[in-house]
Amino acid sequence: MKLVPFFLFAVLVCSCTSSPEPGWIYTRNQYHLSTDPTGKTITSARIQKKGESCTFGSALFYFGYYGQQVSLKETLLKSGISKVALVDRSTESYLMGLVYFDCIEVWGE
Repeated sequence: MKLVPFFLFAVLVCSCTSSPEPGWIYTRNQYHLSTDPTGKTITSARIQKKGESCTFGSALFYFGYYGQQVSLKETLLKSGISKVALVDRSTESYLMGLVYFDCIEVWGE
C-alpha cells in the first residue's frame, strides 16, 4: 500500500523520450546513425533530400494524447526518399520529461 503514492508519482514524471537520464530542468540528446553494429555503412546512397518528422508529448497528457507517432517509414514516405544515407534522431525534455519533443531526420536520395 505504501508503493501506491510512489507509483503514481513515477507515472506522472515519466516520459517516452530516448534519454538515458532526463535532467531536472533540460535535457537534449542527439543520435547519428550511419553504420550498422558491425561498422559497415548502411548504404551507398547520396545525400540529396532530407525528411523530418517530429512529435511532442507531456506527462500531463500521458493517458490521452502522445502526439503524432514518429517512424522511419512515415518519414521516408512523406519525404519521397527511396535510399537512406543517414538517420539522425534528437530528443528534448523539460522538467524531467513533463514536456518532451522527439524528432527523426532522414537523409538520402
